[in-house]
Amino acid sequence: MFLKRYENGCRDFQSIILEYADLSMADFQRINLQGSQFSYVNLSRINLRDSTLTAQFSFCNFRDSKIESCYLESARFSDCDFRGASVTKVNLTYTSFIRVNLQGARLEGFGEEFPLFFNVVREDGEFIPGYTYEP
Repeated sequence: MFLKRYENGCRDFQSIILEYADLSMADFQRINLQGSQFSYVNLSRINLRDSTLTAQFSFCNFRDSKIESCYLESARFSDCDFRGASVTKVNLTYTSFIRVNLQGARLEGFGEEFPLFFNVVREDGEFIPGYTYEP
C-alpha cells in the first residue's frame, strides 16, 4: 500500500505506522515521514533524498542504503542495521542511534546539537558501550 500511494504521487506519510514491510531498493524523494513509526521494515539499498525522516525506526534494515540531504532532527533509530549505508548532508540535531550497527557506514551531517549514540558499533567495527556524542 505504501509503495502504491507513493507511485500515485503521495508524498505525505505523516504519522503512519508501518510494520514488517519490504521497501528494499526503493527510490524515494521529498517524502514526509514526520511522526511515523517503522518497525521491522526492510529499507536496505533504499535511496532517500530531500525528505523529512523525523520518525521512529525500530529493528529496521538500512544496509547499503543511501540517505542524502534529509531532515533527521529528533529521529530515533533503535536496533537498526546501517552497515555499508551512506548517510550524508543530513540534519542530525538530537537524532538518537540506540543499539545501532554503523560498521562500514558513512555518517556525515550537521546540526545545532549533537546526535546521541548509545551502545553502537562504530564505522570501524568497534563496539562503544553507553552514551557518546561521537561514535
